[in-house]
Amino acid sequence: MANGTLHSYISLTSTLKHIYIQNTPALKHRYDRGKISLLTYASMFNQIDIVRNVLGRIDRIGDRYTRTKYLKSPIPKPGIISLGLTTGMTALHLAMISADSDIVVLLLNHGVNPLESEATGTDAFMFACMFGRLDNVKR
Repeated sequence: MANGTLHSYISLTSTLKHIYIQNTPALKHRYDRGKISLLTYASMFNQIDIVRNVLGRIDRIGDRYTRTKYLKSPIPKPGIISLGLTTGMTALHLAMISADSDIVVLLLNHGVNPLESEATGTDAFMFACMFGRLDNVKR
């Protein structure tokens, strides 16, 4: 990992933990200013405790439509070009690429749709295969 990349990762991870700590009581702000969800960040950076907590709070939402919306939380247009993230990627897409299989299993067990495609038509299983993450497909 290049020095700049490591610094960016550490910075993003500490920012994620800060957002989590601030929002733990009610999780009123489930998105950042760019409309990226806390669940998406936590899945992308392999933060299983945060993923577990957010999913638990989403499970308590009574309205099925709202619950599904928070579970899906796709990356909005135009994506995050600097990170190579396309419009429509979900927490599951990112977990399949970069997280442990435990996070993938958590997301699937909480009802995230594994067949949801992002803007180019690629689903989470395809991303796992493209990035050599067959461990996430096997579980």
